[in-house]
Amino acid sequence: MQITSAGHQSDTQTATISGTSMAAPHVAGAAALYLQPNPSASPQAVREALYAEATKSIVKNARSTNNHLVYVSAALGAENTAPLARFGFACTGRQCTFDASASSATEGPLTYGWSFGDGSSATGAKPSHTYGADGTYTVRLTVADDDGATATTSKTFTIDTTEASPIIPTTTPVSPTFPSATSEQRRASATDATAQPASSAPAACGEFTAKLSLARATYDRARRTISILAPISRIASGSARITLHAAGTKTVFDAPIDSANG
Repeated sequence: MQITSAGHQSDTQTATISGTSMAAPHVAGAAALYLQPNPSASPQAVREALYAEATKSIVKNARSTNNHLVYVSAALGAENTAPLARFGFACTGRQCTFDASASSATEGPLTYGWSFGDGSSATGAKPSHTYGADGTYTVRLTVADDDGATATTSKTFTIDTTEASPIIPTTTPVSPTFPSATSEQRRASATDATAQPASSAPAACGEFTAKLSLARATYDRARRTISILAPISRIASGSARITLHAAGTKTVFDAPIDSANG
């Protein structure tokens, strides 16, 4: 097994050689790291500590059963690198799933602790959580490796399950725009309409849908607008949503209604 270590010809030289001559300096360095915080440890205690942290049976074609690879972990005095905390999430309504599998650590497996921002918590790499109300929440993830090093990250998001607000008709006249059409098409363009009182109309209007046969519809070619005269005396003054079918095109608009004038 080829091992790179310090060379003897200069202070900066390295050499890569196979055998115990190169393995011994590495193992001696690992023993020194262990002895620094444990100066009274016996040779047997040092040996047991090195063996416990070694990666077992990894050296191939070894001439003995001692085919392990020394590993300098935090337990042997190496400085532990903090883990990396990362997570993603997806929500459907108030039901959210979280995934911290992108988190990583140099020391052993991770443990996961979650705070969902509403007083609830969980563990595990991929928890799910259902929020009881819409709102803005900050989710925090804390990961810890097997040597006790931790890392924390957070994300803030808003849950809004309310339906889109209804369209409120305008209170000023709206002129519908129609595509170009022949005179025959224009005469036949306003033969049917649907009127619905707006939510802001007086209560006296009631709530209903009426099919109207129009008495007269005048198309202004220059201004590309249409004026409608219809028997809608049942509708109080206010506004209504009008749907017109003209020359094969459906047009929806909101217009004021003056029942006093028909």
